[in-house]
Amino acid sequence: MQENQIHIGNMICEVLKTRGITKKWLAAQVHREYNGFHKTLKKHHIDSDLLVRISFVLRHDFFAQISAQNIAQNVQTKL
Repeated sequence: MQENQIHIGNMICEVLKTRGITKKWLAAQVHREYNGFHKTLKKHHIDSDLLVRISFVLRHDFFAQISAQNIAQNVQTKL
């Protein structure tokens, strides 16, 4: 994994942690088996359809967060 690559699984876990929500609860909300979902959260990339469902359930716009981080990284790279 590249040093500046965004890890979406970690982003989701951070939101879960700050809100006191378990991975097991989220897995159930997006209709996924916990074991498979737990492995998915360890990945730096996630299927966009699943990310939309996670965003909806958590009421958190991960797409906007990813975009903002990409912009910030690009600005830093150019400096």
